[in-house]
Formats: sequence, structure tokens, C-alpha cells
Amino acid sequence: MQPDSWTYCHYCGSRLIDQAVEGRMRQVCAGCGRVIYRNPVPAAGCVIQREGKLLLARRKHAPWKDHWHFPSGFVEYDEDVETTAVREIREETGLVVQIDGIFGAYSYFDDPRKNGIIILFSARILDGDLRAGDDVGEVNFFSAEALPEPIGFASHRRALRDWVARRG
Repeated sequence: MQPDSWTYCHYCGSRLIDQAVEGRMRQVCAGCGRVIYRNPVPAAGCVIQREGKLLLARRKHAPWKDHWHFPSGFVEYDEDVETTAVREIREETGLVVQIDGIFGAYSYFDDPRKNGIIILFSARILDGDLRAGDDVGEVNFFSAEALPEPIGFASHRRALRDWVARRG
């Protein structure tokens, strides 16, 4: 059984069993026969530069407490992914940004809450005063030669390597 699997079907309430479906072990309802697909959870954030330096935030809660990351968060059920990215930047950094395009998309498997996909957008600052907010204890801009340690989330480490590589 998978670590975050359910016990009962959320459609009919019958017990779920593990069964090979489509070449993978999946949960299947013993009552109604529905296959319970576990899909990754989407998250969004932004890659923001100012004067050649990159904006990073330090988490103040688990998981990855005191680790640096790109300001980001989970997409709400009724929210557009770009809206999520802009909202998360405002909540975590106090900055108002405009999205310029997609920086990259990265799968993640090291968040104990759930597996997912993070979409990072390139964005530029329009307004606001830099300040730590929401679940962030510190925010700052860093040059490629003086990046902070440690960096949380493998997906953020990959995106950071991409940022450094794209700088030339």
C-alpha cells in the first residue's frame, strides 16, 4: 500500500484494495470498482531577479524549516496557476509582480505532505516593499556567487541550477 493511500472509497464508502491496473499497483474500490488515481498536486511560484540577483525565501515551518527556496505555494482548487504564483509572491515577500513567461516545470517527490509539480514563472517586480510574510521567515536577493545554504526541495535545487546555467 502506498504511504498516503486511503482506506475507504470516497465515492461509495467501501473498502479499497490494492490491485494491478494499467501496469501499476493502484487502489481499487472493492464495492464499486472505481480506480483511485493519485495525481500530483500543482504548486506555483516565481523566479524574480533584481540587478542580477535572485529572490529566495527561507521557510519558517516544516517541511524544510530554515531552508531557502523560490517563493511559491500550492494552487487552490478554484485558482489559475498564474494567479497562484502572483498571490504567493505577494503573501511571502510583499512584492507585486507581473509574469513574463514560464521559467520551468519540475516534479517533486521529497515533500512529505504530497508529491507534485511546481511551475515556476519568470516575473518582474511592479510594486511593493520586500518583507517576509506568511510561512516565510526571511527573504533576500542573492548573487549566483553567494547563494544561501541549505536549499530545500529537490525541485528548487534543480531550478536553481537552471537559473545559474542560464546566466551564462
